Amino acid sequence: MSALESQAIATVLDRFRKYGGVVRTLKIAGTVIGASLVAASPWVGAQGFQSASNIESLMLFGGLFLAVLSSLALVFLDQTTPDLVAENIDILKENERLRAEILYANSYQDHLLARITVSSQVNKLVEEAVSEGCSTREQASKFAQSILGIFAERRQSLFGIGDEYWNFGVYVYDSHRKKLICIACRRDRKEDQEASHREWEPGNGHVGLAFSRGTEIIFADATVAELRPVLEATGENFREYDYTRYKSLASIPISSDGENPLGVLIATSDKAGRYKSDRERTDDDWENTGSLREVAESLAIILRMTHAANIHGGQTHDSDGAGGA
Repeated sequence: MSALESQAIATVLDRFRKYGGVVRTLKIAGTVIGASLVAASPWVGAQGFQSASNIESLMLFGGLFLAVLSSLALVFLDQTTPDLVAENIDILKENERLRAEILYANSYQDHLLARITVSSQVNKLVEEAVSEGCSTREQASKFAQSILGIFAERRQSLFGIGDEYWNFGVYVYDSHRKKLICIACRRDRKEDQEASHREWEPGNGHVGLAFSRGTEIIFADATVAELRPVLEATGENFREYDYTRYKSLASIPISSDGENPLGVLIATSDKAGRYKSDRERTDDDWENTGSLREVAESLAIILRMTHAANIHGGQTHDSDGAGGA
C-alpha cells in the first residue's frame, strides 16, 4: 500500500468517526418513522371520525415518502469506504501535483535570482580586472578563482548541487607546453582542490576535446559505454575514479566572438543528470548551463587581456600560458 493510499484511508476513517454515526441515526430514524406512519394509517382510518380517511391517506403517503426519502438521501450522503478512499486519493493526488508545481516554481525563481546575482558579481570582477590591467597568469588565476568561488557559494540554486562530489575548474592553453593547464579550481574536498591537477593535451578527455573542437560538451551521464571511447582520458591522465567522480559534466570553451578558445570552463558532478544537453532535457528540466556560458564569456575577456599582454609586452613563460590556442 502506498503512502498516498494509507493517508486517504486514514482520512476516510476519520470522516466516518465524525459523521458516520449521524448519517446512520438519520437513516434509521427516517425509516422507522416512515414505516410507523404507514403501519398506523389503516388503524386511524378505521376509527370512523369525520377526517379519518384524509388522515389515513396523509399518514400512508407521508410515511412512504419519508421512508423513500431516507433511502435516497443515503445513496448520496452515505458513501461506502471504497468510494471515499477513491475520492480522497484523487484529492490527495491533486494536492501533491499542486505542491510539486509550487516547489518547482520556487526552485526556478531561486535559480534565476542566483543567476542574476552571479552575473552582477562576475561583471564587477571583470571590471576590476580591466581596471588593474590583468597581464599575468597569476593575476588571471586570482580572478578565475574568485569567479569559481561565486559559483561554489550558489551551487545549490544554480545547479541543484547538494550532498555530492562537485568540481568547477578553469583550464587555459599553454602554447609552450602544448597543454591545457588548470589555473583555478573549486571542489567538494579542499584536499582535492589544493592537490596538483592533470594537464590535458587538446583532444584528450572532455577538457581537451571541448578545446580542440571549440564546442560545448555536455552530458547527463558521461560514463555510459557509448561515450567512454570518446571522452575517456588516455595515457597517464587515465584514472579509475573518473567513472564515479565525474558522471555528469559540462565543458564550455572559453572564447569570445567565435574565436579560437583560450581555454575551457568545466563543471562536473558524481550525480548523473546534474548537467544536461538540449536533447537530454525534458519538460521538467530547466536549462542550468546558461550561467556557465555567461561566465565563460567573462573569463574570455580576462584571458584575452592576459594573452594580449603576453604578445605585446614580452611576458615570461609562466605568464604565456594564460591564452593563445
